[in-house]
Amino acid sequence: ASKNVCNQESFLPAYPGLDLVEPGNRNQSVVWLRMSQRTQNFMPPIGSKLADSEGATLLGQWIDALVGCPTR
Repeated sequence: ASKNVCNQESFLPAYPGLDLVEPGNRNQSVVWLRMSQRTQNFMPPIGSKLADSEGATLLGQWIDALVGCPTR
């Protein structure tokens, strides 16, 4: 089932104009930006002081490979 994150504008004020997942561009995808760092507005917000670099790499590769939003 779709979670409606692809091409959906972020609701977070820290990321104005960016989509949660921007197909083909991890650097414009809020989900990847939040997961890949621990300086501001990161996720998960508690329980982690280190970014999951392997997970962020895999997510970034998936986002970069998208040519559009996945369908069911």
